[in-house]
Parts: sequence; structure tokens; C-alpha cells
Amino acid sequence: METPEAHPKASIVILTKNGSETIRRCLESLFDQETGFEFEVIAIDSGSTDGTLNILAEYPVKIEKIPPGDFNFGATKNLGFSVSEGEFVVFLSQDATPVGNDWLQRMTTPFEDPGVMMVQGLEMSGKQGFYWWREGLFWYTSEIRRWMERYDNIGLSCVTLAVRRKAWEEVKFDTVPFGEDKLFQKKAVEAGLRIVLAKDAFVEHTHSFTCRSLRNRLTNEGLGARMSGESYSLRDMFGDILKKQPYRNLVRGLRGGEIKSIAEFFYPLTRPYYIYKGMRFAREFQRD
Repeated sequence: METPEAHPKASIVILTKNGSETIRRCLESLFDQETGFEFEVIAIDSGSTDGTLNILAEYPVKIEKIPPGDFNFGATKNLGFSVSEGEFVVFLSQDATPVGNDWLQRMTTPFEDPGVMMVQGLEMSGKQGFYWWREGLFWYTSEIRRWMERYDNIGLSCVTLAVRRKAWEEVKFDTVPFGEDKLFQKKAVEAGLRIVLAKDAFVEHTHSFTCRSLRNRLTNEGLGARMSGESYSLRDMFGDILKKQPYRNLVRGLRGGEIKSIAEFFYPLTRPYYIYKGMRFAREFQRD
């Protein structure tokens, strides 16, 4: 962790709002990290009312508060760079927990190569949460496949992402309500910036969804894909609905007693439909 006299080499930035159920576990892991350098932890909070701020105050965290109406995924990440000092800025979701006390070291070691501008960490799911997410089956539709093929099988995600400061100075995040990481990746690749995977740096991260929150999530994904220049046609939608593998996964989940909600049961239909709806018709970010 950082000391008052030391200039941090890395800054960990967490965007927080009403994350009291997960943020303590995240922070405990962060302040257990063993590194060969100093680092700081910054939380940018957009109006927590559930005790998140009280938990943050128990740790040596720099807290930046913004009004809820000022929150924007892209602009708030740019703010994270502006209020941090590290040569490397590591974004971490409030509901993601670093695995092991060497996670930060592993996330930043690739920067020893001066040509590396961004390091994408990996996620593993906990035992709880949405079936399709924890089984690694959440993203299977055509627009995701095309994106991964285009970008060397790397899908940039700020759940766990390290960025060299000079890379951000060249390609900042766009002020968009969703999908800012895809736009950031697209701009970075177009600028010739090198992105690598930290194949040994994991965070534990999962989600649970109601029918409503899943609908909003998928609609926002479609909107974000459109903003990043992706396409998803009616033909794509029906092609994905008719894919056999999702239904095999559904049957396996049912037999194993792992499909426990309506949202999980209908996922092979709802994902293609709402990606298409978000891509074609959404005009604004959907909030739960």
C-alpha cells in the first residue's frame, strides 16, 4: 500500500455506489497485496446510501464524491486518472475480489515491457450467482464472437484492467453511458497501442439477475455494441436463438439443479432478443 511520503507507482480506482455487500471483501484483498512498489486506492463514489462510505473510511482509501447525476462510465473513469498519481491505473469493480496477494504484482509485471500499454486481467466466478455467468456462458452471441475475432480474443473490461498513464493521455475514455471499455479498446487498437492478457491475474466476480435487471443489462450491451460500431442483424438474432449449444447447456443446468430462476431458464432466448433490441432501438442507458 502507499505511504504519505512515497509516490505510488500504481493507482487502483474503484467506482462505488451502494456496494456494501461486496466492497469490504474487495478492500481486504487489496490491502493484503504484496508488491515491490507503493500503490494507492481511490474510490469514486456516486451517492452511496447503504454504508459503503463508512466501510471505505475504515481503510486508507482516497474517497472522491460526485453527485449521482454526474456519473458516467466513461467520464468517471477519466476522473479516476485525473485524481490519481500512479504511472499505472488499475480499474477494479466494487464487486470484484482479487484472488491471491500477488494479484496487483501480476497485473503490473507486463508493463516491464515498455511497449505494453494495457493489461487485461481475467475473471473467475464464485459459486453463487447467475448460472450462465458462473459457467462462463454469458457472452455467446454473434456480436461478441466477431469482436473477439477482430481483437485477438481480448475483450477489454474495466472489471479488472490496468492502463499505462501515457496510453490514457493518448486515447481517453469517451463520455458514454455504457460500453466505454469497448470504445476505449477500439481507439487504442486503432492508435497502435499494445494490449496483453495477464493470464495469471484473476478476480472473483459474478452477478445475479432478476428478469428486469437482466433485460436492462442486455439492452445496454446492445446499445454499447452499437456505439462501438458493431452490428447485430435480425438474421444474427434468429441465428443465435437457433444455436444448439445454449440449449444443451440449459438441459445440463436443469439436470444438475443449477437453473433456479425464470431469468436463467429463458436466457437462450432473452439474450439474442434484447441485444437486438438494444442495438436497434435503445436511445438511452437503462437503469434498474
